[in-house]
Amino acid sequence: MIKWLSLLLFLFFLMSGCKQKSGNQADQLIGDTAHFYPVQFYLEEQIRENDLRNLPRTMRYSLNGKKTETLLSRDSFLLFTQSFLDLLRNFSKNKYRFKETVMHDLSTQSYTLSYRPLQANSDEIDYLDVLLNEKTQLVKRIDIRRSQQAEGKTINEHFSWRTDKGFLITRATDLKESTQTEAIDVSWEPHNRQPL
Repeated sequence: MIKWLSLLLFLFFLMSGCKQKSGNQADQLIGDTAHFYPVQFYLEEQIRENDLRNLPRTMRYSLNGKKTETLLSRDSFLLFTQSFLDLLRNFSKNKYRFKETVMHDLSTQSYTLSYRPLQANSDEIDYLDVLLNEKTQLVKRIDIRRSQQAEGKTINEHFSWRTDKGFLITRATDLKESTQTEAIDVSWEPHNRQPL
């Protein structure tokens, strides 16, 4: 009797383990197995370090060629960096939709990890490039491009993060008869770091 009960339990567990996965489960498995460079973690660390050290930040703003320069407050800095984090969180969540390629550049002694969407999708970024130092494998720069359609306008955005130096956000908005260009260039100087 115990043998039959054990056999029935074994068959029950075997049958429950052999159920087919639905399409959504298969997509999730693909996403979980995509091991790309942890760009989101890298950027969160950069922002945290900058915020903790309270580095002096300068913002250069340009709209259609008219330029201004000002000091950037901590709150404004965190607001601008949120744009980067939103893009990278979305990328990390949907990384299974991207293909990674690696290019080794001997002239700059660096590697470029490029991520391109497998299929064109208006919700996705156009591409993400991560430039790594050949010897240290540390990030030198991150570049993200995104195009959007909004209210009959095409908006092309470029987000560039320079390790321990600053970031640049540019937007070119194609209007009916002209293009509006906006650039936000934020920089900080590591040699001005405040002691902890």
